[in-house]
Amino acid sequence: MSDSFRNTVQPNYYTATVVLALIFLTAVSINQFLVFDGKYMHAYDKLLLKAYHVTNGMGEWKTFQNRLLGPYTVLLLTELDITYATASRIFYLFFTIVTNISFFLIYYTYLGSVSRALYLTSFFILVSILLPHHFHFYVWDQYDLLFFTIFSGLVLFRKSDIHYVVLFFIALLNRESALFIGVWLCIDSFMLSPAASGGLPKVSLVNRNRLAMGMALIVIGIILTITVRELLFHNSSSQTISSGSFSGNLYPQALIINLHSLWNDFTYYNKVFYVHIYFLCFLFFLYLNRQTLLRLPPSAQKVALLILSYLIMTFMFSIFKETRTHTLLIPLGCVFYILGPAKWACK
Repeated sequence: MSDSFRNTVQPNYYTATVVLALIFLTAVSINQFLVFDGKYMHAYDKLLLKAYHVTNGMGEWKTFQNRLLGPYTVLLLTELDITYATASRIFYLFFTIVTNISFFLIYYTYLGSVSRALYLTSFFILVSILLPHHFHFYVWDQYDLLFFTIFSGLVLFRKSDIHYVVLFFIALLNRESALFIGVWLCIDSFMLSPAASGGLPKVSLVNRNRLAMGMALIVIGIILTITVRELLFHNSSSQTISSGSFSGNLYPQALIINLHSLWNDFTYYNKVFYVHIYFLCFLFFLYLNRQTLLRLPPSAQKVALLILSYLIMTFMFSIFKETRTHTLLIPLGCVFYILGPAKWACK
């Protein structure tokens, strides 16, 4: 076989493989949506009303009021002369496909392998389906999964601060979870040197500008979130709480609720039980493998710190048993795997 023929066939082969993978993922995504649609059919009207009321300032909770992007996207779709319920189904279907394909393309580009990217995407989809959404899965949760999938790509490809800033302000329109983009910039501004035997890694500040940017985004995000809630929320009869609360529950109220649930929900809620198992296993993993984790590449250590920060902050300031809020950990977990354990497996 001549070199010219081989050079022609090989790119065509990979192009065809990628196209087939995208077709396959689209079909799987449609089935994923059908599973989701059946899962929440019994409470779909309530799910839609909670999102719709955000658009007129009458949300059930004040903490919903800054989550504008999802409800307004669905509202924009109703301009096609369809109902809000139909528009929401189109939204869920479209962004399920977009999220899965985006995940595949990010990891295909990074790994350079269709099969490995497809295996990882299949895992991503499977966990997205199996993660027990004990509470409703709102339109902003669907956006959350997409934004943190994109965020995982920024981490993998070591993008500049401006990429994070743009994503931050778009994601902040959707949900306050965007603050963790600022947290990442703070973590990533430090260099973690490999640990000596039995010791902790050496930590040194290497990027003051990134640290300042991360801190600024966190402060700006908190101010904007609280301001939007105060300005747009008009439902005085809703299940609201003190206007001074940022995350939805006043500390230590949320911590007490979560500690109570951690004990009692083992008995009453099987789905919540699994979430606590995930959390406890993660902490146990950190404890047992302290030396192993400290020998991970610095980038993997930083992602692990971000995941741990998210779990701790959620447990202290939010309702931990609302499992829908943990979907963003799926792309973060995949980044951790690729930057850390997967590199060991390839050695």
